[in-house]
Amino acid sequence: MDIKRDQLLLYRSVVVELGAGTGFCGIYAAALGSRRVLITDLPDCVPLMARNVALNRHLVADKVVVAEFDWCQTNGTDQRFFTVPIDAIDYILVSDCLYYEQSVQQLYNTIEWLSSKGASVLLSYEDREDKQPLIDQFFTLIADKFTATEIQSHDLHPDYRSPDLHLFVLKQTV
Repeated sequence: MDIKRDQLLLYRSVVVELGAGTGFCGIYAAALGSRRVLITDLPDCVPLMARNVALNRHLVADKVVVAEFDWCQTNGTDQRFFTVPIDAIDYILVSDCLYYEQSVQQLYNTIEWLSSKGASVLLSYEDREDKQPLIDQFFTLIADKFTATEIQSHDLHPDYRSPDLHLFVLKQTV
């Protein structure tokens, strides 16, 4: 991705990252100028995310909040977990979260709810032969309510291009 362009895109934005794992994407968004970033994942990931935010405090100041959020337990629509109202969210980051069959519907529910006031979703995943049915299932779920635009490889920075990595922008249409 182009850093200058991404700084303009994310400048002063409110971002929620789902399934953050290490928190890298959310921390990067904050470093590029997002106003507020909420990174979320399962309880086991929270200490690592918090540590990574602390290690990068010089880049992100106090803009990043770490929270536990399990979209399978809340059916994806539990406002208690979010420190910003959903109508303030500009971007939802979902990186490599299409891997567990039982969570696909709940992930969709969460994305649908969080983007209901106009937020754009940046979804990325890696091709994995055994996970293609889950990816197909997810894209079937979103087909009625979202447009999905794939960012083509040639639009990405050469260092971040790979034929097995995919990046989509999802936007609700209904």
